[in-house]
Amino acid sequence: MDQNYAIMSDMHTIKPKMVQKTIKKLTDLGFDSLVFNGDIIGDRSGIDPVTYLHSILKTAGESGLEVYVQPGSHENSDSYQPVIEHITDKYPNVQDALKMPTIEKIGHDIVFLPGSDFMVRDASYKLENGDIPTGTYETDDSIERSTNMKDLEKLVTDAENTILFSHVPAKYYGKHAPDNAIYGEVIQEFKLDQEIIKIGSIFPGPIGYQLAQLGAPIQIKQENRGNLDLGKTCDTIGINKKVSGHFHESKGNAITLDNKQLPENTRTNNIAWNASYMDGGLVGALTVHDDGTISHQNLNMG
Repeated sequence: MDQNYAIMSDMHTIKPKMVQKTIKKLTDLGFDSLVFNGDIIGDRSGIDPVTYLHSILKTAGESGLEVYVQPGSHENSDSYQPVIEHITDKYPNVQDALKMPTIEKIGHDIVFLPGSDFMVRDASYKLENGDIPTGTYETDDSIERSTNMKDLEKLVTDAENTILFSHVPAKYYGKHAPDNAIYGEVIQEFKLDQEIIKIGSIFPGPIGYQLAQLGAPIQIKQENRGNLDLGKTCDTIGINKKVSGHFHESKGNAITLDNKQLPENTRTNNIAWNASYMDGGLVGALTVHDDGTISHQNLNMG
């Protein structure tokens, strides 16, 4: 029997009621599982992150769907961790990917890689490839959770049938890839809200545009900004099915691993896909078929 996953990520400005409404639609459409793939706290919605996260995860818990949750580049442990612990205690159908990074399913495995290599101010969940092992670390003013992508070497036991969910995509090439990004790069040091912004700092596209229009020394660029080390790690292990989010400009982009565009509803054994941008109403639908192939669809739920 086919297994159907809905993927939701990148909730920044969208109101929680719209997210809750979408979850109920997905339940009615007959999905088996729901993956929250990072950036799910409504950081620019005008609503407290704790209230926001609790409201959407409560709705997901009550939906009866199998729910998997992992942080991206915006979550702060002070607000994220208490909510996810409360929700997973109350709703057994909701799983915390930080505690359970591997799920064995019939005919395939799911592996989660939480966190991000690009973290906004006050974010707590870091994705790394150095010598720092996965774990929780105290800094001068916060607690950070580090995930080392080298863990994939131990987590993945059947690479051919593994689907990797990571907020951050690997490095690809071309404008149709899931990591093609428009962003603002600081070319001269300046002060913003009493903070010194250093040369080389990066702002997401819309924010970079806005600051540049206000006179900030920011250059707008477009290029593939996926994680090169993640790509190399996946190639070494043999992971050929990768689902991400993060770069809003490449929402819905799907390619094969030889950088060819992949049409929706095409059965395949390899995919790199930017599955969701909830601010734009986009939800990803991933189907795992009985023969082991997968297919994807971009659902406009706005």
